[in-house]
Order: sequence, then structure tokens, then C-alpha cells
Amino acid sequence: MVKRQTVWLSTMMVLSLMLIGYYTMNGSQNQSGTNQEDTITTTAGDNEKNTGKDTGTSDSTHTSSDNNGSQTAATGSEDWFISQQTQVQQNLAKLEDTYKNIITNAKSPDSQVAQAQEAIQVLENVRGGIENAHDAIVNDGFKDCVIYPVFDKHGDLTKVNVYVKADKLSADEAVKVMNIVHQQLNLDLMDVSVQVPKAN
Repeated sequence: MVKRQTVWLSTMMVLSLMLIGYYTMNGSQNQSGTNQEDTITTTAGDNEKNTGKDTGTSDSTHTSSDNNGSQTAATGSEDWFISQQTQVQQNLAKLEDTYKNIITNAKSPDSQVAQAQEAIQVLENVRGGIENAHDAIVNDGFKDCVIYPVFDKHGDLTKVNVYVKADKLSADEAVKVMNIVHQQLNLDLMDVSVQVPKAN
């Protein structure tokens, strides 16, 4: 019975994360009319212990960006960056609520409660790191930026995608941004992507 509850709770957690990504993607498209990558990216799929079948654990990136990973936006529009920054914070808040529901659920196994508590701590650190990185990037000369964190199904930060407001981006400038994010979010440089949104 305990195993079935564990599988059920794990499944519900994954479905919640996927729904957050789905509604975020569609809601953002309706608001901005641009192609954009979801803030929260999760790894979907758990092993079904009660059936002995693997549902197919794989990185499921909910994205509406084009094939080369670039986003489309009116680069000169402050509204796009502001709306995306707001969306990032809203998505982080939704994800935090999902973990809090697991913690407050009396039927949640101790292992899942502990994992959810750790994930919330990660979210708090990421939230602060994003704010600090944003300020540092702007202070370094960029007009604005939006920082998308990407998490796995355990709630760990795996990579960050950064879009800066600029007419063009040199290699040296990209490295500066990567270093800032590396310092503020404690990520390897290889896990930080920096680019300029494509103009409509």
C-alpha cells in the first residue's frame, strides 16, 4: 500500500509540474504573442513500481522556441523583458506551491517530504541568485535581461538560459554574462546559455 501511495504521489507531482509548464507556455504566448521558452523545465516520468514498467524517464523540455533554441521577440521592447521576468517569478511561485502541497499532505512519504523541503530551499536560492545576476548584468552595461532557470524532476537547478537586451552580442560580452550567472547561481559555465532574442 505504501508503494502504491508513493507512486501515486510521484505521478501527481510530475503531472503538476507538466501542467505548470503547459499553462505557462500557452498563457505567455497569448499575452506577448511571441515564441518563448518556459521558465520551469522539468524531467517527467517515474518508474511504475506496482506494474514493473518504466514509463520512460526523459528530459521533457516544454518549449515553444524554434529549432535552434532562439526566442523570437521585439528586441527593443521593454514590455517583453518585463513580462518574461514576471513570468519567471510566477512559475517559481507555482512550483514552490507544488512542493508545499507535498509537505503538508499527511499521506506524503517522509522521503518525498524531505525532497520537497530541499527543492524549496533550492528555489529560494535560485530566486535570490536570479535577482542578483539580473542586477549585475544590467550594471555591466546591458539594458535588460531575462533569466530562465531549468530544473530536473528532483528540483535541482540544471541549467540557465539568459536572454539579454542588446543589438548584438560579442563573445566577450557573452562570457561576462556567463561568469555573472556562474557566480550568482553556482552553475558550471557550460550550463549557462546566453543570447539575444530574435527580432520579429
